[in-house]
Amino acid sequence: AQRGRAQLFCFQDPALARHYGELTAYGGNYAAEPEDIPTDFDTMSARLAKLSDWSHIKNLLHRAKLALKDGTHFQPHAEEQWLHYHQRALALAKQASTAGDVDKGFRWALVVSGFADHFLQDAFSAGHNGTDRMTTIPSLQKVYHDAFCCWGRFLADGRGETWFALGDGGLDKFCNRDGRQRVIAAAAESVRSVLWHFI
Repeated sequence: AQRGRAQLFCFQDPALARHYGELTAYGGNYAAEPEDIPTDFDTMSARLAKLSDWSHIKNLLHRAKLALKDGTHFQPHAEEQWLHYHQRALALAKQASTAGDVDKGFRWALVVSGFADHFLQDAFSAGHNGTDRMTTIPSLQKVYHDAFCCWGRFLADGRGETWFALGDGGLDKFCNRDGRQRVIAAAAESVRSVLWHFI
């Protein structure tokens, strides 16, 4: 049974890595809860492409509505949100390993994990650190977010390690190489733990 679950994860869906990346993009920015995300990954990809089209006023209004409540994407709340949904994904992955419809259960665990990892990745963005967005005036929130995403800042983890990071849109810039490595390592460890609970 364990071998079958490993094969399901590793070989059945070659586009799984791309879809998982889309899940992290979809989560939080386009969906308020994991239940708002389609579990059919092709449907999700198509909907994400449509929602990303800023020329439609409906999409702008949807994003604006979510942005009014996006304080959970910023520290200190981003880690709390990640942990809440990550623990849920771990439990779902464990349940999926013994479920009647293993594929469906595994996909749902991945949806919840991708939703969780959106918040984890936000926690590594320079513009998502340093101010509690829930208690700051909205106009200042945007200025602060945009400035530090562009200019960057030093971040620190619970072990006292520090590094320079940019924010949204700066992942692949050379001066963000340390921040990029750290967010990729954290996201990989997060999804790996979900997969081990499944296998």
